[in-house]
Amino acid sequence: MSKFDMSSSLNPRTFSTTLEIPFSEITLEKQISEGGYGIIYKGKWRETTVAIKLFKIDTSESSVKDFLSECHAMEALRHPNIVLFLGACTKAPNFAIVLEYCSKGTLWSILQSNVELSWEDRRRFALDTARGMNYLHACEVPILHRDLKSLNLLLDESYRVKLADFGWTKGLENYMT
Repeated sequence: MSKFDMSSSLNPRTFSTTLEIPFSEITLEKQISEGGYGIIYKGKWRETTVAIKLFKIDTSESSVKDFLSECHAMEALRHPNIVLFLGACTKAPNFAIVLEYCSKGTLWSILQSNVELSWEDRRRFALDTARGMNYLHACEVPILHRDLKSLNLLLDESYRVKLADFGWTKGLENYMT
């Protein structure tokens, strides 16, 4: 077994190979944002507009393990207020996560713009966020997001809030603070 093979029975947080996306199938179009762990691009995968989180990681075993852990955390999440995980590129040197594209950007960008938000808009954004968080906390093993902020709340074409960026996510069974 190679040092990057995370399918060992010692590691229960493995990534399903059925969600493996060859990097050659992805077209990067436009950089959307950049963070400490990666760069987010708008792009195409199989004729679908997607968001691609291209990771800036070294190939050390711990970095690859953290990346695969994020893939594992996201692959099981299915909720209207959680950004949809479509698959991942897990072959070095192109580590990437492919997600649904949320065309209206982040809640942070909306709050910073001159757009006038009604109280109904604000209520809907808050409820969407609460529904997403409730889903995470109601999982069999509750999931702690640990980085909830307006930059990690994406808006789709209908202005539905979707929680994103699960890099700091931990299962309650593994982490208490």
